[in-house]
Order: sequence, then C-alpha cells, then structure tokens
Amino acid sequence: MVENIDIISKVIIPTLTLIITFWVALRGWLSSRYARFEEREKLSKHAYEMYKISGDDKLKNLSLEYGYAAITRESFLNVHQRKALVGSKNPTRDIDDFIKCRDLLDIKIKPLRFEWKKSRIKNRWYYNFLMSMYYLVFIMGVLFLITPLILTMFSIFLFGIDFLALPIWQVIGLTSYFFALSLLSFSLSKRSISRMSIASNLIKRHY
Repeated sequence: MVENIDIISKVIIPTLTLIITFWVALRGWLSSRYARFEEREKLSKHAYEMYKISGDDKLKNLSLEYGYAAITRESFLNVHQRKALVGSKNPTRDIDDFIKCRDLLDIKIKPLRFEWKKSRIKNRWYYNFLMSMYYLVFIMGVLFLITPLILTMFSIFLFGIDFLALPIWQVIGLTSYFFALSLLSFSLSKRSISRMSIASNLIKRHY
C-alpha cells in the first residue's frame, strides 16, 4: 500500500500534471491569438466608422494599421512591412508561413525578402547542427515511447527484474512517465523542425 501511494505521488501525479499543463498552455496560446485577431478587426472597423463621422485622416490611417495587423496576425511589424507581406505574390501562403516562424525571421521590403534574425543561423553548418539536435530530440522521443516495450521484453536480462512482475501501479506509473517524456520530446522537436524548415523555405522563395 505504501509503495502504491509512493508511485502515485512521485510518478503518476507529476506526469499527469505535466501533460495537463502542456495541453492547457497550448489551448491558451491558440485562443489568445484568435482573440487578438478579433480585437484588431473590431478596432479597425471602429476606427473607420469614426473616420467617416469625423473625417479625421489619422483615424483612417489607424483603421488601416489595425486592419493590416489583423490580417498578418502579429504585433511587431511596421505598416510598411505589413503592406509588403500582404502584397507578396502569394500572400495567404507567405502570411501563414511567416506567422509560424515569425520569431526567427526579419522582413525586408523593396523587394520583399526574409532574413534570419540570428545571423549565425545563416551559416549552413550551424543550421545543420541545430536541425541535427532537433532530430536527436525526436529520436529520443521514439526511444521514450518504446521504453515500456523494451522493459517488458528485456528487463530481466538488463536489470534482473521482471517489469511485468512489478506492482500494477508501478507499471502504470513508469509507462505514463515515459509516455509523457515522449510526448514532450515529439512536440518540441516536431515544432522546431517544422518552423526551421518553413523559415528556410520562405527565405529561398524570396531570395
């Protein structure tokens, strides 16, 4: 009984907490992005309505800025960069791609092009090194995922202990723990690999 309580408090609860925290953070991030889009859209429309009433060109310009900010779904570009992004040959694709990796790239205008924010990533060796590290984390995720299977088949040979002979709570706890590690590794590595690849392709398309 004591062992069961110990495995619950030290393994299962922290593992479930990690998974729930990750899920809540992801949902909060997605919902906050959509909320910002709606807020800017409303502000753009409100500013334009105020412009029609007052004739103040400042309100018209503000309406345009909020409108571009809503379309490009970001907060840190200036109006010229937003216009350049909206005016690309394939704006829907370029905007969607830029949003996914915006913290990696800077936008240049006349003509529209993209550059790495961190100059060292321009070095092909450094870029390949980063990608190799992300793929390594992905492989670790695979290993974490199959660890319970490995323990089931080879624990006696490796540790002299039959994994399936352990108390059921220990089996469930360890399996949940390795599953959580694999989920975290997959999520981080897949997102990083995807963002780096998208950023690299965006640079190449506008080189």
